[in-house]
Amino acid sequence: MEQIEKDRLKDLFAELPDEELPAGFQETVMERIRKDVVRAERRRERLTIFGLFVLIASLLALLFGLFSFLGVSLHWPQIRLSLSQYPSFFFYLYIGALVFCLWMADSFLRKTYRKRHIQ
Repeated sequence: MEQIEKDRLKDLFAELPDEELPAGFQETVMERIRKDVVRAERRRERLTIFGLFVLIASLLALLFGLFSFLGVSLHWPQIRLSLSQYPSFFFYLYIGALVFCLWMADSFLRKTYRKRHIQ
């Protein structure tokens, strides 16, 4: 049965006219393969990081559940700070938040530029 199908397919392929491949076909195919490989590597990396995050979160939840079950209580030190003692705190907090936002915007714009112009 398979031999008959193979012969039939061979005859059908022999009847097809020979067509020339478009210019740059090989380069286009190789570029698509490279992009797929990069995409697969990024996906694998994201899954690894997500798995690590889930593992750490589950271990912390297990530890918290174990402490709750055993009745272990954690006593945190009592630290009292008054913001009135630090008048420049809000100024530095504002500057730090501004720097952080600008840093994140710069990172986003650089990544977007690289995607559009370099690759």
